[in-house]
Amino acid sequence: MSDKPRALLIVEGSDEKTFFDCYKTAYQLDFEIICFTTNIYSLFSELKKYGFDADIKKVLELRDPKHKDILSQKFAYTYLIFDLDAHHTLEDDNRSLTEIFESNIRKAHKMAKVFTDETDPTKGRLYINYPMFESFRACDSFEDENYRNEIVTLTDAAHFKQYVASKKLTRVHMRSYTKENFSSLMKLNVFKLNQLAFAKWEPLDYRNYLKLSPADTILSLEEDYICAEKNMPVLCTSLFLALDYYGNQNHWYDSVVRSAKNTCT
Repeated sequence: MSDKPRALLIVEGSDEKTFFDCYKTAYQLDFEIICFTTNIYSLFSELKKYGFDADIKKVLELRDPKHKDILSQKFAYTYLIFDLDAHHTLEDDNRSLTEIFESNIRKAHKMAKVFTDETDPTKGRLYINYPMFESFRACDSFEDENYRNEIVTLTDAAHFKQYVASKKLTRVHMRSYTKENFSSLMKLNVFKLNQLAFAKWEPLDYRNYLKLSPADTILSLEEDYICAEKNMPVLCTSLFLALDYYGNQNHWYDSVVRSAKNTCT
């Protein structure tokens, strides 16, 4: 992997680190993965102090100095993986759940507009999961086409981990995932993005994928659905990382989303 560009991957929790340790091995990605115990809204508040014009690595280093050595290194790409779940813990907050989500979405939009370039070492590219990283487990198998129907109410979003625990895929340890398993999950989520945008359960061609996959674009699609239905379509955008890293050179993207093993159409 030494001939591949090095990338820094910043994630929220230990499950994400375990997942991406396996993911990077499957796709031969030269990633350094750092786990921070923070969420997108906490990071928003920190960056707001600097007018959102600050080096993300410096901000994170101040928050958790033990990662200083890694954060001081040079990387070709920087990726940030965060969730859109409510994070509503203030007992004296009298806002409705809808108001809380509206506030959270506004903050996420700001973050998604700032963190758009993985080649910018001071910013990076943001990926937002709906409602959280565990969305990829809302399946009974790696090719579960019922994933198209997976939504979560705003009320239930805070209990999403308990919900996915009832799914059969949760019983399969992430360390046993094969490259084909990861590809199947990527494919499911590309299909889900297509359904969210065009109401079609089928592969997105690469040109449309590039148009739809930026974090702010997906957030707008999710926001429209939430406003109309008061439900959130489950989507794990973290899985798009390899698709963005390799692109469609030598038809790499096409080989994933249109593989012969696809059972979702």
